[in-house]
Amino acid sequence: MRILLGLAVSFAFCAAALADPPQQAIDAGYKNLVFSDDFNTLDMSPDGGGTHRWYNGLWQRGPVNPARFSVQDGVVRLTTDVDPRAIIMTTAITTMPRKQPGTATTFRYGYFEARMRYNPGPFAWPAFWLLSADRPAINDKAGRGHWCEIDIFEGGRPTHYQGTVHDWRDFKSISNANQHFLLPPTADLRQWNTYGALWTPSKITWFFNGIALGSAPTPRICQQQQLFLILGAQKRKFGPQPESLDVDWVHAYR
Repeated sequence: MRILLGLAVSFAFCAAALADPPQQAIDAGYKNLVFSDDFNTLDMSPDGGGTHRWYNGLWQRGPVNPARFSVQDGVVRLTTDVDPRAIIMTTAITTMPRKQPGTATTFRYGYFEARMRYNPGPFAWPAFWLLSADRPAINDKAGRGHWCEIDIFEGGRPTHYQGTVHDWRDFKSISNANQHFLLPPTADLRQWNTYGALWTPSKITWFFNGIALGSAPTPRICQQQQLFLILGAQKRKFGPQPESLDVDWVHAYR
């Protein structure tokens, strides 16, 4: 069955009129709020199809228990369980017959930011990232393909911010390995912080609470593909306790 992937869909959000672009987005010419979710509700597809903001799980593994996602007071919490991942993404891939194909909200260049908090324990692995819309159509077993991945933030050591841009070719990262940026000594990841990335044709720059941490060149493949957004709570090495990620809002400017 052919994999169906919808084209980018525009959503009109009330928050769009309220969120002013951060200065780093304005300076790069990305002034238009093109995606926004303040999580007063969680618009997640119940079956992997239809027109929704978010879809449950990664395409290789399928959805997880919907109880792993909860919303309270404008905050969405993603919590792991037996499955070491609780992931939502802005694209839907379905091969189910007679099911309405899902849509995809994708991007090429822009400024992406989320306000998040988590407990940076030894097994915590929260992630806020962008992945090529071409990736789900690649046959993992064949071991061949070429795609872009931009990790806006991956939780690792509590003293560091980890951001990455990957040029993946045949399942090997051929350029721009992990970028580890030392956080200020006053940083407390258990409290609310903003995590952002500015993606331009020439470079990708990571931001923590609006402060630029460092940059890496934009690989050619990342100039050629559309990427979708992913939020995830994950466990490293199948840690013994559940891990969670709280997200207050997500904004994208273009």
